[in-house]
Amino acid sequence: RLWIGGSDGVSVRLPDGSVRSYDQSDGLVWPDISQAGFWMEDDGAVFIGTGRGLAYFDPSADRPVDAPPNVVLTSTAVGGVERRAGERVEVPHDQGVFTARFSGLAFRKASRARFEVQLEGLDDEPILTKQREVRYAALPAGEYRFRVRCQSAAGAWSAEPATFAFAVLPPWWELWWVRAAAAALLGLLIVALVQLRVRRIERDRRHRGIVRP
Repeated sequence: RLWIGGSDGVSVRLPDGSVRSYDQSDGLVWPDISQAGFWMEDDGAVFIGTGRGLAYFDPSADRPVDAPPNVVLTSTAVGGVERRAGERVEVPHDQGVFTARFSGLAFRKASRARFEVQLEGLDDEPILTKQREVRYAALPAGEYRFRVRCQSAAGAWSAEPATFAFAVLPPWWELWWVRAAAAALLGLLIVALVQLRVRRIERDRRHRGIVRP
């Protein structure tokens, strides 16, 4: 094992070539490692000198946690109003704002958890982020489904995503029956204009003494 200390914790190069990092979330007293601040015991345990005290590392007790973390939605709001998962949510077109807060239930190195978020109906691909909150504003009319998964520091992904579905309704002038009615009215107007034009032509013919054969 090759131990390397710096200003943000310790990295260890393992015999298989992989590298693991440790910081305060792993129990390190302080992230700033003192120069030449390592002492290894015969059993492989290591004393690590930091800027705030001495840390002790027992490699026999260090086991990576590969269990997939659960992910939960802690808050969801549509149109500025808190909503609950599972209920049918529909908002007018001028309230198309969606916010969500979420958390990954990964207790080991929770600060290093990453999330994969996607708003189906808007995002073409999932987005990776370390943030625990998203906000979408001025959403157009349509059906949406928000999905979020969590990746633990060990690289394990949530078995199931947390989801939330909602809909932004179109404005009244985009409703199908309004468009159908408008098309029908336009058709009637065209027919009325044609009939009016035909009547004028017939009247002009009568005034000029022209009679149809």
